[in-house]
Amino acid sequence: MFKFSYCADLLRRSDPAQFSLCLFTPFPGREGLFNLYALLHEIRRIPHQATDPAAAQIRLKWWHDRIDDLYNETVPAGHPVLEAFLLTKPRQGKEALQNYIMAVQEMLFTEDAPALFQTAEELKRLSDRLACYILDIPVDERADPAVFAAADLLLGVTRRLAEQKEPELPPEFWQDKDAVRKKIQDVKQSAGTARNAQKKISRSKKGRAVYLSQALAMQQLQQIEKTGYDLRDNRLTALPPFSTLRLLLRVGLGQF
Repeated sequence: MFKFSYCADLLRRSDPAQFSLCLFTPFPGREGLFNLYALLHEIRRIPHQATDPAAAQIRLKWWHDRIDDLYNETVPAGHPVLEAFLLTKPRQGKEALQNYIMAVQEMLFTEDAPALFQTAEELKRLSDRLACYILDIPVDERADPAVFAAADLLLGVTRRLAEQKEPELPPEFWQDKDAVRKKIQDVKQSAGTARNAQKKISRSKKGRAVYLSQALAMQQLQQIEKTGYDLRDNRLTALPPFSTLRLLLRVGLGQF
């Protein structure tokens, strides 16, 4: 029986959709993506686990210092994610990683919905940039961050409510179905414009995990539309990771 690495298994359990997208990546880049996304998952979940913003800040500072250690070729013994990432880290990734940590910290103290979406978009840009570094492909091969950020934060409301925790988005936004509808319509229009502008970009097979994330996020937004923009609808807690057939068709037709 095939056995996944520690980071691959962590990602498989914590983010099945992202794990599945990584399977579109040929070796050896696939393991590098597993390590990257496992590391980013550990950082991104800190605000969701900390008891208060001050505790989250302390933990984020710890990670900021560990990124310094990574690029000095030293990591704490016994931390499997850091040890794995050390082996596949992108040479030019230090600044993007530390900016990612700073963006997560910024979300701790942001209560305005537009600002939260903007910061979530920046997290996606940084994540994709790091993935492109690891895969050694042009940074142009990125997904539209607005689509991903919208799906991530909107479905995050459903997940947090199911866990009986406070969502990152303010209640005056996520309880307003018209506001949710307008946000989804805006990002879908933006994605269409970006897709038309990028039609002539030659995309490599190595980058599928990056640019197919937009197709995945678009499918998730469509599921929200089917609920009538009700983020409290329990059907959103049981979404399939993605439609494999649909994504494969998008690959074949060049519709990323």
